[in-house]
Amino acid sequence: MIAFAFEAHLNFFGAKLIDPWNERQRVNEKIKQVFGALEFSPDWQSRPFKGVQAMKELRDIFAHGKPATFEMDEVVEAEAGELDGKRYNLGPAWETLCMPVHVLDAYEDLVAVWKIMLARSGMAEFDAMDHGEGGVTYLGDVDQASNTAG
Repeated sequence: MIAFAFEAHLNFFGAKLIDPWNERQRVNEKIKQVFGALEFSPDWQSRPFKGVQAMKELRDIFAHGKPATFEMDEVVEAEAGELDGKRYNLGPAWETLCMPVHVLDAYEDLVAVWKIMLARSGMAEFDAMDHGEGGVTYLGDVDQASNTAG
């Protein structure tokens, strides 16, 4: 979800800053165009961009999953019972990115990236909020005698 939210941020700034904006292009092209328009070169090896990048890569793994195979041939010498209950982790490397601590860190990174993008754009946070219309319609006077709670 963090990767999708980041792409939504890219689409927001792309639509505001780039004419014409192609929402259907690849995310890496969106990144180039939006950060080019913001005149900013993110350091993808450091937070907060590193966390957002990790979630984007995790999203790509899920979307374009491929089987992973490997061979392991290791001899372990141990006393009887010493290896009871011990197992090798044969799970995929991406599983660690799903741990709550990593996801919460990545969410903090997403918020920080949003603030950087907003500052670089010159827009206020209000400019990024949904706006609507409202009004008041007079329906008539209320009869106080019939408006008592019982």
